[in-house]
Amino acid sequence: MPNTLKDHLEKYEIESELGRDDLTIAYKARRKSDDAPVVVKVVAPQFTFDAYFIRRFKDAVARQIELDHPNIVKTFEVGERQDLLYVVRELVDAEALADYLAAKVPLSMSETVVLVKQIASALDYGHSKAMRHGNLSDANVFVKGDRVWVTDFGLIQTMEDTSLVKKGFAVGDPAYLSPERVRGGGPSRTADLYALGILTYQMLSGKPPFTGDAAAVLHAQAYEQPEAPHLLNPAVRPAVSEVVLRMLSKGLELRHSTGAEFAHALQMAAEGSASIRPVTRPTLPTKPAKSSFNKSFVIWLFVLTPLLGLALAAGFWFISQLVFSPQSAAPTPVPSPIALQSAFTPPVPTFAPSTSTPAPTVAPDTPTPPPTATPAPTLATPGKAVIADNSPFSNLILAANKTADNKPEQSGNVFSPTKTPIYLFFDYAAIKPGTPWGMVWQWDELVLEENEDVWSEDYGSYGSAWVFFSPPAGFQPGPYSVLLKVEGTPVATIDFLVQP
Repeated sequence: MPNTLKDHLEKYEIESELGRDDLTIAYKARRKSDDAPVVVKVVAPQFTFDAYFIRRFKDAVARQIELDHPNIVKTFEVGERQDLLYVVRELVDAEALADYLAAKVPLSMSETVVLVKQIASALDYGHSKAMRHGNLSDANVFVKGDRVWVTDFGLIQTMEDTSLVKKGFAVGDPAYLSPERVRGGGPSRTADLYALGILTYQMLSGKPPFTGDAAAVLHAQAYEQPEAPHLLNPAVRPAVSEVVLRMLSKGLELRHSTGAEFAHALQMAAEGSASIRPVTRPTLPTKPAKSSFNKSFVIWLFVLTPLLGLALAAGFWFISQLVFSPQSAAPTPVPSPIALQSAFTPPVPTFAPSTSTPAPTVAPDTPTPPPTATPAPTLATPGKAVIADNSPFSNLILAANKTADNKPEQSGNVFSPTKTPIYLFFDYAAIKPGTPWGMVWQWDELVLEENEDVWSEDYGSYGSAWVFFSPPAGFQPGPYSVLLKVEGTPVATIDFLVQP
């Protein structure tokens, strides 16, 4: 071991090296005053030439010393001796989570929940003290039995804006960096929660979601979707996958807002009760009648639909030859829908500005009829919709895709399993600015996503729009529905089916 340690750390007996990271070299040591085992972490010498870094490092460790939580490793001292900068913390009798997982993954669901709760509690406590961890990984979490400790709060951000980082020195483990960190953002609460999601994924599936060389992992963190944990480990419930993948969302606003919220959602999903909430489907006053969904009906539907479709197609062709002539009037054009943002985020529609006239245009060349006009013609093969009498929404169309001019493509109410979005197109009329509205996407009786918003004056009062949704784990086989609400009351719903 370097002589400088013995020369300058006279209060400690250095015993052996424990490991290294981007910032420090850790040594096992004993405090001479009471023979207590401690860890002495010496900052790598290349950083000690930057006076700005030294000041930030001392400030960060001083704040770290104030942290007092059963799941956070206690820090005792920060010091500087000539060209040596060091920090002293307690030595916990435990192994790094990396070593623990290497021997045991995948962990059971119950053990994962126990560990995640403690890591989440440590993060929430640190965040309440305005401390961001910044480098949460399996290297700075320690485990023994059912007890967890987190260490190195706030140290990684001391490297930000230093001369070495400006020259391209790596900051943080790529496997745990959030998309916003990859794109240049600094340590944050949401980035810590993303890293917690990575650790949870690792516990359940046996590996982080993205592996390989650093450049490939960083690209994946920013632009790729991880595979659902339940596809890697059959013991994981799909509902658990939904909770974990929500924490790994690229959008910050989609992640759970606290560690405790995430841990609670994880436990509820594991137990089968959950943040993916069971609901009772509302009964709507309807225009068209809606038959109740029945699994045996669906089976017969799949058997009879091809035969019925052939018969109807033949009959339609025959009748069209008798009734229609080449001079028949062309059908009324359908206005091009305007896109709302994904229903997986709080939707912020981008409609053309509204006007005070009863029938403003949605697109320059495609006027939308006023509310007293006859309904727009139904597009190809719509799903089965239920519309309340007072609903401002009508003509609900489901589609697997959309055309370049924002029209439904591959529309229907039966889709194959997919990780790509499913679109809902609809018309709207006589909806006032400021009106609360929202939507709910359900998988059978489970709520996948529920959003609420206020209708903006910019959206217009009349027109057409589309929204889309894609669950993090993709659409799995089963019955689904989309529900539109106004002022908290369901006013329109449409069903669809995903089948292999």
